Amino acid sequence: MLITVALGRSDKTCDHEGKLMRLIKFCKNEHNIKAGCPTIQLGTFQYYRELDPSFSIADEDEGTITYHAQPTAENPLLLTPEQWNSISGGAVQITRQDQPSPTRWPGPVDFSMSDGGMEFTNEGMINYHGNLRIQHSYPNAYMFCLSAIEDEADIPDPATIDPSYDSYYEVEPESLDQFMKILGHLLHQSLTYQDILFDRLHEPAPLAIPSQEAHVTWVHRNVSYVDSRVRKLRTADEFQTNALQNLYQNALFEKSTDYEGDNEYRIVFFVQHPRLGVLTAKKDAKVLTINQLVAGIA
Repeated sequence: MLITVALGRSDKTCDHEGKLMRLIKFCKNEHNIKAGCPTIQLGTFQYYRELDPSFSIADEDEGTITYHAQPTAENPLLLTPEQWNSISGGAVQITRQDQPSPTRWPGPVDFSMSDGGMEFTNEGMINYHGNLRIQHSYPNAYMFCLSAIEDEADIPDPATIDPSYDSYYEVEPESLDQFMKILGHLLHQSLTYQDILFDRLHEPAPLAIPSQEAHVTWVHRNVSYVDSRVRKLRTADEFQTNALQNLYQNALFEKSTDYEGDNEYRIVFFVQHPRLGVLTAKKDAKVLTINQLVAGIA
């Protein structure tokens, strides 16, 4: 199995808005590694999107960025090709002979236009009216979530996070780097090619893929909570200020204020290939068998 781990680096502290935080994993007692549970589960974006909506951890928008514009025929939007391309992610792109093709961002795109259309002016501008909706999905990746609790605050009853929770354990901030490195190592050891959706690549996977190594990397930080995950675009300038390249990393750590009580600290593990870039994992969560070292640093 030629998937190796590249150890990610922690460049974030457990401070949030200038406050020192404790990192808590709320769970059922049977899943508490400090109580002897021998496994840790890493979910995926798709896993949480398609989870039963009645579950507190379900989120139908997990791992997505959504744009919506609805200019009328009487008041259309006049856009430059660059403004249009800034949110399309290369799904429906406008190219010019004297300029390079727009970036094709990783991940699937759901693109729909209705009740209108686009016209090109003699100056190369785009007149657009109608209902435009674009949803970008990150390549499906693995994630592990903790709750960031203020250092001086009492740890809440686990049942306030989810009625089924009756336990918790803590990851000491000074042990966070080591904890993530071990999870990354365990994930890479458990991966097989059956875990990857090669049909989601922008180019065919060559037969030489088995001779090339992939690796696991991760990003992590506190989640920000927003009133709406949908970027409503009302002016041409808002296309540029909400450009996908500006949002792509930050939106990975955004959730609706409906989840604000979770105070989530998120770790996202990506599988990357030296030629094909970020690979898309299949939907299923990964259950990692841990060792005493993991339990000992939590």
